[in-house]
Amino acid sequence: PQIPSSRKATITRACFVGIAFGAAAFFDEAVVMAARETPAIVKVFFQDLTEFTEPTNLLSAIATILVLTTLFAFVVRRTLASAFAKLLGFVLVSGVFALLVAIIAKVSIGRARPTTLTVPAMFFFSPFSFSRAFESFPSAQAALSGAVCYCIVSRLPGWRGTAFGMMVLIGLSRIVTEQHWPTDVLGGCILGWLCAAIISPLFFKHPSLTHKPQSDI
Repeated sequence: PQIPSSRKATITRACFVGIAFGAAAFFDEAVVMAARETPAIVKVFFQDLTEFTEPTNLLSAIATILVLTTLFAFVVRRTLASAFAKLLGFVLVSGVFALLVAIIAKVSIGRARPTTLTVPAMFFFSPFSFSRAFESFPSAQAALSGAVCYCIVSRLPGWRGTAFGMMVLIGLSRIVTEQHWPTDVLGGCILGWLCAAIISPLFFKHPSLTHKPQSDI
């Protein structure tokens, strides 16, 4: 008997999901295994980077600069400083939003961190355990860097190379220090990008700071 087209479609989707899942698992294991062979001096660099860009540190720095820039706007160069303060506000709100969504997601999903490369560790999930050991997906730090990257790319296109480079380095730091699987980092970056895109219309009408006129800044 001929298989119905709806059943064929279901089987095709199931096969695709299975292949994608297997490929992601192989990719995760291979990259983390390679990261464990990273030279010590490189690991030290990424360890310092991942500590410096911890969400609390990064958001505190952005908030501090925002306050100082806002005060400066009222004292000296109001127009330029106000534009910069608005951009920083966009970055701060987007970052906080992305961080909150990432935290809720990782607690709900409960994926184990890459403390070991055995299959149970890679595929073990413990939702709502409220244990840091099971808060791997998505990476909150990657989500924050993705949000910041979107803010810079969308408002200052000339800095897109720097923004993407920053996001990649932060993502690598989470992998090299074995805090996250590569798919955790990828998922976090995408999540942060989407969160910032949602926040963007609340701050700006135009796509970038280079848009003319700039009356909305």
